[in-house]
Amino acid sequence: GLLLPSLLSATLCLAAVEGLARLLTDYDDGEFVDLKESLHGFFVPDPDTFWTLGPGYYSDAPAVLRKWGNQPLVFNEFGMRNPPVSVERSPGVRRAVVLGGSHPMGMWVAPGEMYSSVLERLLNERSDETWEVINAAVAGYTSSQGLVQLERRILPFRPDLVIPDLGVNDSLPRLPWGLPRPDHRIHEPPAAASALRTLLHRST
Repeated sequence: GLLLPSLLSATLCLAAVEGLARLLTDYDDGEFVDLKESLHGFFVPDPDTFWTLGPGYYSDAPAVLRKWGNQPLVFNEFGMRNPPVSVERSPGVRRAVVLGGSHPMGMWVAPGEMYSSVLERLLNERSDETWEVINAAVAGYTSSQGLVQLERRILPFRPDLVIPDLGVNDSLPRLPWGLPRPDHRIHEPPAAASALRTLLHRST
């Protein structure tokens, strides 16, 4: 019973790596091969969301540095482009979590320039409260995957605020297992987006 979902997850994980590499079109053939090699471990199969970022991934390969702010690309123990974080919250610290695809994940920028990093600095500079902002964005994620990620992996972190930057990847061709249709072919928000709104209300 678990063999088919596992094979599907592994296949989609490999396809996600290939797709990410193909998006970086300004490489010559040799650099493209190096890029694919350096992305080994970037994604790992996930039975709930098909793929997620590989816990503990590290790369300082030139082909990777060019696209991720010219600094080594590092994922923490939870597969987040974020410093190490505990599921348990620190006393007196409020917590926000950013969901999304490659843009909020910080493609093109260094860790200190990611949306989550900038937001955390601004909140702590301009607020009387202490904030921690976690970057849980995963390259390629759609609204559908973001909803499942929120339910299965993010809610245990008990965030005060969830910031979804999702929707761009929903314009990918529809796949047979029910990922959202392209935005220009629907006339109302996908069911996943409506459910996400309910969950966001619950998280506050």
